[in-house]
Amino acid sequence: MADVQLSRPSLRQLRVCGQFDLKAILCTLDDSSVANGAGRLLVAVDQHAADERVQLERLQREVYGEAGDQRHFETVRSDAVWAFDPHEVPLLQEHRDTLRRWGFSYGSSAGDDPPGRPCSARGLALALCKQASAGSARDSATLVEMRSVPRVAGVTLSQLHLRKFLQQLGATAGGPSAAATFKPTAIAEILAYRACHSAVRFGDQLSTEDCRRIVSQLAACRLPFQCAHGRPTLHPMLFL
Repeated sequence: MADVQLSRPSLRQLRVCGQFDLKAILCTLDDSSVANGAGRLLVAVDQHAADERVQLERLQREVYGEAGDQRHFETVRSDAVWAFDPHEVPLLQEHRDTLRRWGFSYGSSAGDDPPGRPCSARGLALALCKQASAGSARDSATLVEMRSVPRVAGVTLSQLHLRKFLQQLGATAGGPSAAATFKPTAIAEILAYRACHSAVRFGDQLSTEDCRRIVSQLAACRLPFQCAHGRPTLHPMLFL
């Protein structure tokens, strides 16, 4: 069925027949909705992949808003001390404001910044110099006292997430002004994970109404043809 092309509008014309093998939702599509007009088409909707796409776009709206230009998250107080490599310290300094907008605030372990305030560039630089001059086994790392971290979609972000922020910000063209509007890949990964684990699974029994709900919500998605991890959400099977 490689020659069959389905469009987003055609998904609204899918007629649910029912669930098959506790894995797929079988639907039909009449010839007026099929690009090549060859007749009524049987379509198998992957129930997990389809619902995963639905859940992903719901989570994206919750975090970024309907227009995709907002940030909704909780800020959690933290007393963790994280070690950063020398090449990461300038990024912490340069993108401090962007990171603060995403809920990350921090101070240097050297005590140069008052508690509860984001670390200044001078504070981080002094911390790096003091550790380097001490000649200890940790002289290649800068210790940073975290003041707060974000919690997004129920997940409290870790140092690994912050490092992914820094890596992406370091590769962002246009400098801090462009970085201020970026969408972190770390957040995308969290949303994909949450969407996967909240979606219906293979083996879940669905009523006809459940099937209709998933297909209807899939048809309303911006990117309905693949799940959060790139797997197809539906497969044209054969012409009836």
